[in-house]
Formats: sequence, C-alpha cells, structure tokens
Amino acid sequence: MGDLRKEVLHMRGENSELRFFTIDDVSELAKIVARLLREDRSILVCIGTELRGDDRAGLELCRELRESSQADESKLVECPFGLEMCIDAISEKKPKVIIVVDAAILPRGSDYVIASPSDVQNFVPLSTHSIPISSIAKFLEREMSVERIVVVGIAAEALEFSMQLSARALRRVKVLAREIARFIQCK
Repeated sequence: MGDLRKEVLHMRGENSELRFFTIDDVSELAKIVARLLREDRSILVCIGTELRGDDRAGLELCRELRESSQADESKLVECPFGLEMCIDAISEKKPKVIIVVDAAILPRGSDYVIASPSDVQNFVPLSTHSIPISSIAKFLEREMSVERIVVVGIAAEALEFSMQLSARALRRVKVLAREIARFIQCK
C-alpha cells in the first residue's frame, strides 16, 4: 500500500494520506485507476447496495465499465452489500492489487477520494457495511497475500431507500467510467 500512497502524494505534491478530486480533475484519478488495472493480477471491486440510492454508485461504475467494452471483464467484481460478501469471488482471482470502489460521504466540493483502506473509514457510509473496509483489507493482505489495496470513493448525495442514483452521483459515475475507459484504451 505504501508505494501507491507515495505515488499519489508525489503526483499531487501533498502531504495528506487522502486525495480528493472534483469532476473537473477526474482524469488524474482515472489515470491512476487505469494504470493499476493494467497491472498483472489486479481487480476492481465495486461495492454498493441496490436499495440505498447513491450507495449503489460503485456497482454502477462496474456496469458502466462493462458497457464501455474497454475494461477487461475478468478484472471487474460486483460486490453487493459489502466487501465481506465477496471474499470468495476475490479469492478466485488471486489478486495482487485490489481497487475498491464505493460510495462515500465527502466534504462539500469533492466528488471523489482515493485513499488507503485505513484512511477512508470516516467517508464510507458505515450503515451499509457490516465489517469496516479497513478490517477486510487487513484480512485480504494477510490471508490472500494481496500486496496493495486502494479505495476510491464516489461522493453520495442521498442514501435513503431508493432504486435510483441521484443525478449528481450518476454524473460522477458516468464521468469516472468514461475517463477510466479512455485511459485503459490508451495503454
């Protein structure tokens, strides 16, 4: 995890563990995600809950990437309800690198965040996960020899019961998916 953290901080010239992005600078985030996806044995794990409005943002990102046909289907894992519900699917892929995408409660003016699992706890809607992402990440590193885990959060506007993403969250998902697909294509 340390290598990616250093790389993100070096790219941004910042001392913080967290890096926030707006929709206007999402290309920078997409470059990082696309580069990680091109690595051997890397996967994108998209988390969400279908009935919690914007909490489904991660799931929608995987679906958008599938539709773009730029992403390697074998690198995408849809994980309804929480990371803990997909341990078997993750284990089957024997990943070295995992990029977890989930909805996040972010500061006003932020559309995305990238962070290590231990740094993201305050932003993930805890009511949608029975086990914190940081705990599952430690398990994956220890038990499955995963070398790096990074979390990408997509800002959520509404987390009440709903089958729809808010217009703003939907735009964030579509823009991020489009940019990731573009950078995957640019190899």
